[in-house]
Amino acid sequence: MTTGTANGMVARDWGFLACRVLALYLFYLAIETLLSIGIFVVTAPSGDENTRLFGYYYVFRFLLAIAAALFLWFGAAPLADRMMLSQADGKEEAAPGAWRVTQLLSLAVSVFGFVLLVFAIPDAAGLAARYLAEDRLHGHDLVETAVVATRLVLGLLLIFGGRGIADLIGRARGWGKS
Repeated sequence: MTTGTANGMVARDWGFLACRVLALYLFYLAIETLLSIGIFVVTAPSGDENTRLFGYYYVFRFLLAIAAALFLWFGAAPLADRMMLSQADGKEEAAPGAWRVTQLLSLAVSVFGFVLLVFAIPDAAGLAARYLAEDRLHGHDLVETAVVATRLVLGLLLIFGGRGIADLIGRARGWGKS
């Protein structure tokens, strides 16, 4: 993490912290899913089509949660840099009380993007499991696929475009450098 000023953490530190906290939540989801897999293996009837479907769901949910958690944990520093670049002259950012409004908005937009991704991952796993189990998607699955894909894409756009969105809103509101 970047060394903060005497007044507190810099904006990049908050982005780093947000990535790590979301990674911990995803690790929790993975552990919860492992427990579900254990219970499923012990209690599920074997050979049934629905059994295979739920088995796929739990395995994909686990793998996606682990992959996303590792990405957020080990990518926290580069993601924080991406979310909250230092000012153009490359100097250390100011303490939180002196942050520009657009910096705070950028952080909030990026964190919201992470939240969208965190909640879209289990749904994406369920859709992938249903597709693999049945080799096709039904009408209601297509609607759910569109919703999940929208959440995933919007989450990524908010994460990697948070600064641009915040700057655009700042210019529209006339915030300038304040």
